[in-house]
Amino acid sequence: MSPAETEPESDPGTQRLLKSERDHYRAVFDQSPLPLLLCDVGSLTIIAANHLAAKLHGASPEQLVGTSLFEVRRVSD
Repeated sequence: MSPAETEPESDPGTQRLLKSERDHYRAVFDQSPLPLLLCDVGSLTIIAANHLAAKLHGASPEQLVGTSLFEVRRVSD
């Protein structure tokens, strides 16, 4: 058996379960009633943003990704 065949991640059932769990947590993140930013600890770069965080900062979630926390500003109401 090759190493890839013995890895649990290579099992199709495991792959489906991992995708299901990832989709579940993504939905929780996206539908949170709070603005959420997920950042890389080392660089403090945003790697994900939900729609409420984007609205708070006057951008789309896609526009926030890749931005440093130091560059993000709150939009005045």
